[in-house]
Amino acid sequence: MMMAGLATLAVAADDPGGWSKAKWGMTDDEILKAFDGQVKRFDKVDAYQKARVGIESLEVAGVKFKVYMSPGPDDKLEHVLFTPISRDDNDDHTFQALENLLVQKYGPPWRSDDDRSETELQWSFATTIISLTRRTLPHLPGMQVQYFVNLMYKRRPQNPL
Repeated sequence: MMMAGLATLAVAADDPGGWSKAKWGMTDDEILKAFDGQVKRFDKVDAYQKARVGIESLEVAGVKFKVYMSPGPDDKLEHVLFTPISRDDNDDHTFQALENLLVQKYGPPWRSDDDRSETELQWSFATTIISLTRRTLPHLPGMQVQYFVNLMYKRRPQNPL
């Protein structure tokens, strides 16, 4: 029984509870205040991500990403999405660099799915699911393979029981 309690504490200690200073359940204004100028209000709400705030350019592992901080139905932070700014950075090198950083910080992924068109690695915590995804874009024979890479921190749905 005590071991189970210690394991729960260890998992809770590792749970990021959001990303960086952006914690699940924060409003846009709370996120803007927490990041003290690094996070900005977007000129237009992103149609797909519904993000009103984020970071226009953040360098991670030598790659510049746009960071979307998106609210859920309750209008509070639900997920944080990183997408490479340059199409040239949507590649295997970016995926591997992000995977290495996540493994250093959180250990090996808890789940790994790999098929011909998509690879997804996932780290799961009490309140957070981190997903690193690489999708292979359809291409014509003789053309270079193209990827789409993204990293998402997502608030884990809470079980009402």
